[in-house]
Order: sequence, then C-alpha cells, then structure tokens
Amino acid sequence: MSEKEPLVGDQFVIELEAKMTARTAECTCSEVADHLFELLDAQMPKEQEARLQAHAQSCPHCNEMAEAEVHVREIVKRSCCESAPSTLREKISRQIFVFRSTTTNQ
Repeated sequence: MSEKEPLVGDQFVIELEAKMTARTAECTCSEVADHLFELLDAQMPKEQEARLQAHAQSCPHCNEMAEAEVHVREIVKRSCCESAPSTLREKISRQIFVFRSTTTNQ
C-alpha cells in the first residue's frame, strides 16, 4: 500500500500522463472499474497502478469513469466544508430537547 495522498482533479491527470510511459501488460475496462477507488486513492502496487492508468488514459469509457469519480469526490469534499445554517441547528436542538423531555418523562 502506498502512503501517498489521494489524487484529485488536475493532479490525477498530471500523474496519469506522467506514468503512461510505463505501459506494460494490457488490462480490461472491468479491471479498471473493479479497482478505480484504489487507483484514485493510490492504494495499489506501482506496476498495477501504471497498467490501469495506461488503460484509463487510452480508453474513453474508463477515462470518463475516472473523471466522473474525481468530480464526485470534489463535490463531496466541498460539501463537507459547509456549516449548517444557525436556524437549522436551532430547530434541530429544539426537536432533540422536545424528544428527550417526552421520552424521559414517561
């Protein structure tokens, strides 16, 4: 397992292009799909990573699939940084208070 940071956005494309010179045995679209998360997270042996990246770069379907996953990860990352509005937090706190007071008084 690699200790590298997961690849995101342009970093993935740059790494993908840099490693394409190491083309070895061909792989299939299903192999890329089966190992896509490991590939994007840099959690596989370098030889396998280079082989899968080579296929993903040359195959429009796999390239689109990898780009879509990178895009989803970017959206999720952006979404996790946002805070809930204070009015929502207050409403939830009131509902928790009501729930606790009705369930503990029974």
